[in-house]
Order: sequence, then structure tokens, then C-alpha cells
Amino acid sequence: MTLQEIDKQIAYLKQLKKLTIEKDKSVKKLSKDYCANFQKGLYKARYMAGYSLSEVAKSVGVTKQTIYKWENSKQIIPIERARQLAKLFSIKF
Repeated sequence: MTLQEIDKQIAYLKQLKKLTIEKDKSVKKLSKDYCANFQKGLYKARYMAGYSLSEVAKSVGVTKQTIYKWENSKQIIPIERARQLAKLFSIKF
């Protein structure tokens, strides 16, 4: 392998690494945005369904303070709890 070929491979790997880092940042941002939208919709879904904080908390096995934190984006909803909430409110997840 010539020095020129090695330089090309190094340049290719650097570009690949840069694209991977950019993709990771995009995925994290998308995930964060999706989570924020889900949390904002949680209050609306609960209100429209006529559930209290206590009722929702009991159905997913957490405290009403936790539901409050999720609705106000003070705490991230674990994926399993998000699935339970989606099922409770008949939301496709």
C-alpha cells in the first residue's frame, strides 16, 4: 500500500467518524424533542380522558408527584412507563 493510499484511507475514516458524531447528535436531539412533545401531550391526554394525577399514577405504578414531574418536563419518562401511558390513553407509540 502506498503512502497516498494510506492518506486516502485516513481521510475517509476521519470523514466517517465526523458523520457518525453528527448522526449521534441528531438522534439525541430528535429523541429529546420527541420526549418533550410526549410529555407536553401527557397532561392534555390525561385532562381529556378525565383522569386525576392519582388515577394515572396508580395505573402505571408511580406516585402522583412523578406524573406531575413528567407532565412538566422535570423528569424524563422511562420508555416502559411511556408505553404504559400510551396504552392507557390509546396513543400509538
